[in-house]
Amino acid sequence: MRLNFRVRWGVAAMISCVAFGSAVAAALHALPTGEPFAVESSVVVPLDEATAVSIVGIRGRLSISTGEKRQLQVTSHGLGPNGAESPVGIWLDRSTLIIAPPPGDKGRARGIDVEVPRGVAIAVDADYSDVDIQSQGGTVELHGDNLRATVQAAGGSVVAELLAGTLTVRDSKDAKARSSATTDPPAAW
Repeated sequence: MRLNFRVRWGVAAMISCVAFGSAVAAALHALPTGEPFAVESSVVVPLDEATAVSIVGIRGRLSISTGEKRQLQVTSHGLGPNGAESPVGIWLDRSTLIIAPPPGDKGRARGIDVEVPRGVAIAVDADYSDVDIQSQGGTVELHGDNLRATVQAAGGSVVAELLAGTLTVRDSKDAKARSSATTDPPAAW
């Protein structure tokens, strides 16, 4: 059977989109295993040897910034006017601190404010969220589906893979982005 160029190109594009989508989907939702060393809605953790912070599986409003102290500071609360405490789990995997929903969490949306030291690498893997990252000197990696993300990476590089949503990058030394769709996220977040 002979296919014309347009049909062959369309089939090749569909295969590559499925392969890319599968690879990104496999990277999403890689929640940590085992018990976290902390489950708190507000916590400060000294960063003696950790050189990276990863935020995985948190949905809602994520705000990440850099500070002067050599510590990780996390505050998590429910969304809305009352904003009740909403704990997160913190795991240590080699030199990376991982922030994720605690074991048994139903995945409810929350607001999370995270402060990391300058130069620490930041990775975020989230879906259906508003993400604001203000980094100084560290690399930023962002993965997600239906995100509204703003990244300011002064002195660092940015790598982003989005299945859908919007991405704004400012002051980055280097930026690489891949997306499968660029529609606006649903207004019902």
